[in-house]
Amino acid sequence: MKKLFLISIITSLSFSNVTAQKLTAFKSNKGLWGFMDSKTKAEIIKPQYNDAHGFSFGYAAVKKNGKWFYIDKSGKNICEHTFDKAGNFDEYGVANVSNNGKWGELYYGSLMYNSCTLMQGSAGIAKISEESYKQEEKLGWSKEEYDGTATMVDGVDWDAYSNTQLAKTSDELFPNKTNQKTVKQKKYHPNGILSGEGNEVNGKKEGEWKFYNQEGILFEKSNWKNDVAQGNYTFYFTIKNKITPMQTGYFVDGKKDGEQSFYHPNGKKSSSELWNYGTYTKMNSIYDKSGNLISSNGSGNLQTYYSNGQLKFECNHINGFRNGVGIWYYDNGVVMQKVLFKYDANKNSHLTWEIIETNTSQGKPLEKGTLTNGNGTIFNYDKNNKLVSIITYVEGKAFKKDEK
Repeated sequence: MKKLFLISIITSLSFSNVTAQKLTAFKSNKGLWGFMDSKTKAEIIKPQYNDAHGFSFGYAAVKKNGKWFYIDKSGKNICEHTFDKAGNFDEYGVANVSNNGKWGELYYGSLMYNSCTLMQGSAGIAKISEESYKQEEKLGWSKEEYDGTATMVDGVDWDAYSNTQLAKTSDELFPNKTNQKTVKQKKYHPNGILSGEGNEVNGKKEGEWKFYNQEGILFEKSNWKNDVAQGNYTFYFTIKNKITPMQTGYFVDGKKDGEQSFYHPNGKKSSSELWNYGTYTKMNSIYDKSGNLISSNGSGNLQTYYSNGQLKFECNHINGFRNGVGIWYYDNGVVMQKVLFKYDANKNSHLTWEIIETNTSQGKPLEKGTLTNGNGTIFNYDKNNKLVSIITYVEGKAFKKDEK
């Protein structure tokens, strides 16, 4: 598959989802496909699909009513798009897809594309996407999960298993609490470096888990219950020889809830947000680099960072909304883009008012778009300086987005 190294990075939370329990597709005696725990064989997602691929980097392609779409490990449809053909997601959050003979790429799971984004580009890109899909198809659609570190749990041929036997329900496998078994687990990156460690009860994460990047640096410590994030969590900056929190907060049923705090690389608090069971409520407080409170109503200069400690974005805010020049940076410190925002007191929101500049990661200017006085376009690029979208604004609000 053609890999596009996007400006954005995969979030730490996304990585946690990838390292969760492994699932395997199985076929019921009614001919419908569902998913079971690869280790315990407990049914996790009820059989309901006409066909299914195994999970790949957190998501699986499934077919119902003649169309393919993608689900997460809770069985939830991750976006509204459906397809005639659907490949597996790769580690960059890209899948090859086709509708009515038109090939393209579906993006999901990055900061730039925080919702499903379908890109159907030039004939050349479409051809690459089609050929990549055919190569996947030729190799065969595995029913077991792949996350870049997958190994056979106990040597069983799960693909054969899924076609000949049925999964057992959790109640059948674990009829009483005395059968529960706690096992300390360690998971590893392909390079042999520890990627995660913690306890599992009947194959599901329980209690505190720690996650590490491929250099062995701790980037997340979180609490789990029955394989769902539950309780306090901390995301860390991945700065060598320095363990510093980047974000702290609380999960309820895998959803952010209550105050979530963010930090400067020096360990001082930078800002906080309020969430209500997975829904963002408002910007709460903003602090300077010394950790001194600037305001408790979301007013002041907000700064966010990459995990390596480099400044990622900064902009003045009023009541939690942008006002003034917002600056985005690459993780090497070079200015990526500058945009002028205006606070709209009447609607308590911000208006995207003018595109000032857009640059490559080497600081060379790129075509930026035409946005002035709230009307016009902004051009967005991937890390290889390829144009990926044009957003049109009318009176400071996004009117439409054209994928390239």
